[in-house]
Amino acid sequence: MYLALETSQLSKTKTLVALVAARPEDNYDRYENFDVDELVSNLRLLKSYAACFLGEGKCTAEGNDFKKWIPEAVQSNCGKCSDHQKHLVGKVIKACIDKLPEEWNKLNAIHNPDGKYDEKLKDLPGKIRKLNKMKFLVILALVALAAARPEANYEKYENFDVDELVSNLRLLKSYVACFIGEGKCTPEGSDFKEWIPEAVQSNCGKCSDNQKHLVGKVIKACMEKLPEEWKKLNALHNPDGKYDEGLKNFLDNYGH
Repeated sequence: MYLALETSQLSKTKTLVALVAARPEDNYDRYENFDVDELVSNLRLLKSYAACFLGEGKCTAEGNDFKKWIPEAVQSNCGKCSDHQKHLVGKVIKACIDKLPEEWNKLNAIHNPDGKYDEKLKDLPGKIRKLNKMKFLVILALVALAAARPEANYEKYENFDVDELVSNLRLLKSYVACFIGEGKCTPEGSDFKEWIPEAVQSNCGKCSDNQKHLVGKVIKACMEKLPEEWKKLNALHNPDGKYDEGLKNFLDNYGH
């Protein structure tokens, strides 16, 4: 790679960088704790992802990533994906086939219109079983530090469907379990977990307006629908109640 960079002209360098940036494994680290079982077991959530894949609904940040990986999975067993990505996208595809046959027929028609990838697709369940036995290691400390900044990943939340989150009690509970350290965190859950102390203690002063609305809605939903969990969460970030007034003002402005 270094030799190519030294000998290529500027146009070739740009092409090389673009190709590297397009590789499906680029964002693998964000999915280390992604709870794919929650996704495939929640029919309403799975339907919203399938609508994203088909271009018929909004996409979460994760939905956008899966939408990019699915053609690779259908057409080449996700040959460029990491093992962990194969496991994730394989489970999602299998769930679509089993639980959403109409949506799957549409999706398969997009990426496999003449059926020439059917045999490769049949191999996917076996590959998932093998991957279930493997451990996945990720060493990306610098990326993790960058992701912890509240403003770092704002763009991927432009179309985040917060109403789906706050209206789905099971999903909301899984997020709150992440926030209080009692459950797995999705990549989005990890981001919200980072933003909540900022929201409680300083009106999310470093957040964008969109982030303020997102985290405000989630906090208000926690308070109203999960009071016991909210007590635990508030005790973590506001143990003596000194941020109560500021939090009330924040929610008045951004919690609806």
